[in-house]
Amino acid sequence: MSLRRTAGVIALLLTAASARAGEWVLGADGDNRHTFAYLSRIERKPLHRGAELVFSGTVSYLHYDASDVTVSSPGIGAAVEYRIFGPRFSIAAGPGYEVRFTQSRNAATENEIEQGPVALGNATFLVAQRTWLGGDASYSFANEWRASRAQFKQGISDTLRVGVEIGWSGNRDLRIRSQGGLLEIPAAENTWLQFRAGTSTARDRNGSESSQPYYSVGIARSF
Repeated sequence: MSLRRTAGVIALLLTAASARAGEWVLGADGDNRHTFAYLSRIERKPLHRGAELVFSGTVSYLHYDASDVTVSSPGIGAAVEYRIFGPRFSIAAGPGYEVRFTQSRNAATENEIEQGPVALGNATFLVAQRTWLGGDASYSFANEWRASRAQFKQGISDTLRVGVEIGWSGNRDLRIRSQGGLLEIPAAENTWLQFRAGTSTARDRNGSESSQPYYSVGIARSF
């Protein structure tokens, strides 16, 4: 499939999704070595009791500073996941495709269009009253960027959840490991504000490491 046709199909999915009721999800995370921000439109198609297809269209921006290169990469993508769920669990996985417009700067500046499949997955389990264990993972064949995270959350009240998390992300240029705490506040009906902070360690491909604080903020709203 040509790049123009691929981008057109993804843009069409995003436009179609925006014209219907659905869910918007946005977020950003990073430290002084990298930043990742995204906006997703989500549609759900029920299959039968306890199962559905989850369609998503996403625009995103990735920036990172490695030892020998600085990369800026906006992208657009679409995905579909098969999700099974019950009162105490939710598990989803599926494929996607994305196109990224990447600029790499080292001794010279290089502009490149990267495109390829994406693999996605996530799971959440209610293990006790107001206690959740969860994780998610993704891998992009376009830029070989992988991201995964595991979380433990405890509901303190109907309006507050706290927890801890550990995460891994990066590609051949930069690998990042993070650990910290999280806070979730239901801001309105079907709306949650999410805040995360902690310490991350970045490892360059030359073996050097640096540690720094990291942050993450996000909001999810169902319509």
